Amino acid sequence: MTALGAVARTVLTLAACFLPRAVWARWSDRLPVFRMALASGVLTLGTGLAFGVVGYLDFAVDAASRTNEAMLRVAERQAGEPGNRGIEASPGMSATLTMLAALTYALFTARGLACSYLTLSGLYRTMAALANDPRGDPLLGLVRAGALRAAGRTRETVERLDRELREGREVPDRLLLGPDAGLPHAELAVIAARRKPEWTAGTALVTERGCFRVGEVVERETTEGLRTFYPLHEVGAAEVMRRMVRCELPRLENPLPAYEPARR
Repeated sequence: MTALGAVARTVLTLAACFLPRAVWARWSDRLPVFRMALASGVLTLGTGLAFGVVGYLDFAVDAASRTNEAMLRVAERQAGEPGNRGIEASPGMSATLTMLAALTYALFTARGLACSYLTLSGLYRTMAALANDPRGDPLLGLVRAGALRAAGRTRETVERLDRELREGREVPDRLLLGPDAGLPHAELAVIAARRKPEWTAGTALVTERGCFRVGEVVERETTEGLRTFYPLHEVGAAEVMRRMVRCELPRLENPLPAYEPARR
């Protein structure tokens, strides 16, 4: 690798370490991001401090000039009106205004706010790297987490709408004998137009017909739409169940052609 290529690779690695750890960790086989995380944090910290100090000096000179002008006006007013003691020009007033200038620069100016954030971000990343837990910029991490949550909610909404379209209109559950529903090893089968999140495999259903254990749930495309089949197996007297749900089963009925697998 040429010297220029090595420099470019180092700069790219330092910049990559600023991204959230979940992003740059995938590049660890091509870039030495874990080894450069400390250097990237220190560089960010130093950049924030350097630009912050230089910017504050410019801001402080301007603020001091304005403060001196304000104090001169106050002094002139006091000299012209000896009885007016509402505001007094004093060294304490100058010191207070100087302290306020530092706070104003750090929090209420674009340059100061950027430098303050770089300093805090660099300090956080430096401490994390020293603790052998390197991390990226915290704000970018929050943005990424928010984007992933929003994308996840959007994906869930799209999947839910697509499934509801495949399921068709919501209709009451049906109860068939297992063989009649195409589940020969089950005593009964509940056919639902909508999934039942609490009816997971192994769940015990306490019903007026007795206690049944939910088997492996099956989804099938039928002539009426997508249906979820819940096979029910009768629970033996000595069988131990960890999860129990009380429910009322629909009336047992004869099979209908609608619940034959849809022909494609």
